[in-house]
Amino acid sequence: MSAHCLIHAGFVWLITGSALLGLIEFVVHFIIDVIKCENRTSFQTDQWLHLLSKAIYVIVIWLGLVGPS
Repeated sequence: MSAHCLIHAGFVWLITGSALLGLIEFVVHFIIDVIKCENRTSFQTDQWLHLLSKAIYVIVIWLGLVGPS
């Protein structure tokens, strides 16, 4: 699962130019997927949480709170 999360984190870093958001994506993605694998949430909730995390990155960038590293 680490490789899966690292791929997503790498794309967030590549698209946003922010290593910090890439690191946050790795951690958040890992936690969301662990919760799903433990059957503590549904597939739909898992996907909504992933989408929500990306929306938060957009808002953070739009507000100027994080810029390229």
